[in-house]
Amino acid sequence: MTPSQFIRLLRPACIVAGLPEPSPADDADHDDAVDLLSQLIDAVDRDRPGGARRRAAEPIAGSGPDPAIVRQLAEAQRSDPQIAAELGTTATAIRSIRRRHGIAAGGKAGGQRNGWQDRVREAHGRGLTVAQIAAELDYTPASVHQYLYVLGLEANPEPRRRGRPKRKG
Repeated sequence: MTPSQFIRLLRPACIVAGLPEPSPADDADHDDAVDLLSQLIDAVDRDRPGGARRRAAEPIAGSGPDPAIVRQLAEAQRSDPQIAAELGTTATAIRSIRRRHGIAAGGKAGGQRNGWQDRVREAHGRGLTVAQIAAELDYTPASVHQYLYVLGLEANPEPRRRGRPKRKG
């Protein structure tokens, strides 16, 4: 789009904003288009409640709140929204920090747990195979493989069958 086409496109907006109608000059350049757009933005900002331009969001300094402070506040049984309010950030940012650094609500290491880690680790420790763990805990074998991987454990070997398989028929 050329600057003159852009200026023609802005003509109705200028009329609505109470600005003088731009002249349809075919030799308009980039600076003319930028000036017109700037005037239009200023007119819209004057009409906005409060009469001030919107402020740009302030960037978060550094990489966010210190994980050690988040851990201390979590150990003090503070919720994510409470921690966020105290540190001047969002609850989503606090959850992200907790997840990255293994900080659970209540300050326990390892993030939130629903007990599957302990159940799978205990069944694996008894020497059960993936199929046996899946049947006992009502998980799919694929889930058990994933859980073992997450826990850093290798699957117990399936028992070897002796002899040749029986022929059907």
